[in-house]
Parts: sequence; C-alpha cells; structure tokens
Amino acid sequence: MQVILLERVEKLGQMGDEVRVKDGFARNFLLPKKKALRATKANREFFQTQKAQLEANNLKLKGEAEKIGLKDFFSIGSLKIPFWWNAVLVRESTLRSKRPALLKFTRAMMEAVHYIKTEKEGTKEIFSKNLKMSDPDGLERAYRDYSEIFPEDLMPTADGVKTMLDDLAPRNPKAAAANPKNFVDPSLVQEVEASGFLKQLYKH
Repeated sequence: MQVILLERVEKLGQMGDEVRVKDGFARNFLLPKKKALRATKANREFFQTQKAQLEANNLKLKGEAEKIGLKDFFSIGSLKIPFWWNAVLVRESTLRSKRPALLKFTRAMMEAVHYIKTEKEGTKEIFSKNLKMSDPDGLERAYRDYSEIFPEDLMPTADGVKTMLDDLAPRNPKAAAANPKNFVDPSLVQEVEASGFLKQLYKH
C-alpha cells in the first residue's frame, strides 16, 4: 500500500514522504495510529492543507518534552548537512521561457531569508499565524532553528541534491542511479548575485 507519512517513522521516512509498505503494516499500525494516510489524490491535497499544522504539532511536542527535562542533543543547523532547505523545482523549459519571472522570484526568496535573519519578532509573528502557534517558547525554538539553517545566497548545490537522493534511494531505485548535477542550475542565483542585489541587501 502506498501511504503518506504524517510524522517521521524510523526506517520508513520523514513527514510528507510517500512510501510503499505492506498492507497489514498500514492497516494494523500506520493508519489506526494516525501516522500515515493512504496516498490518494484527495489525501495528498488534504495533507498539503494540514502540513503547517502538523509541523506546529511537532514543535509543540518538542516543547512539552523539554519541559519534563528532555533536551536536544544538537541543533539541526549545527550538523552542517548539505540540504536544500529552500528548494524550488522547475522544468528546464519553464526556466527558459519564464526567466524574468523566476529572477524576480529568486530575489523575493533572498529578501524573505534576509527578513527571517534580521527581523526576529516579525518572523515569529508570521510563524505564529501560519503554524497556528501562540506558545512563546515554541516560537522561540522555531525561530532559532530556522533562522540559522537558511544560507544567505540560496545557491543550489549538487551536494544538497545528493542528500535528498540518498534519502530517497532505499525506496526509489531511480533516485539511487540519478546524477545530482542533472538537477542543479545555479544561473538564477549567479545572475542576481552579479547584479549586486545580495550585497546591497546585507550591506556587505
């Protein structure tokens, strides 16, 4: 059975991953424990509408764990794992035909990351609205974790793609054979950087 994970399940994947599992495992464990949904078109659409709330629930559980004395061993940002936290995927034909619009989008992404890194209280208000959170400690943790993982330049890298392909490989043979470099086009970021936009934004 193909299912959508609603949380991280060891040896299966992360929240949002679609994975194939034995029917009995899905019916007797994943589905009744609300750890997954059947991967139907309706459930895919439902998951997208609930994703922000699921992430908020995860943060809430983390906060409750800390209150009873459980602590993080490390921050995700401290691991320095190459990853596309800001990934945007488009077809090559779209990149060619819509390049001016995508350049504007790239600048907007850079401005958004700059806002996160420099406007703490405003960012926490946005998190509160979109994650439906009001817990000050939870918002502080969310800001701390996310503000440090976004790079300033948003440059896509083959190493970042490889991290995702390595994660998918046990469940998708095509990912194991894919070349990460085939998924990377740094030209948009390079063009924006060459214009001086990023230096002006961060006053470097």
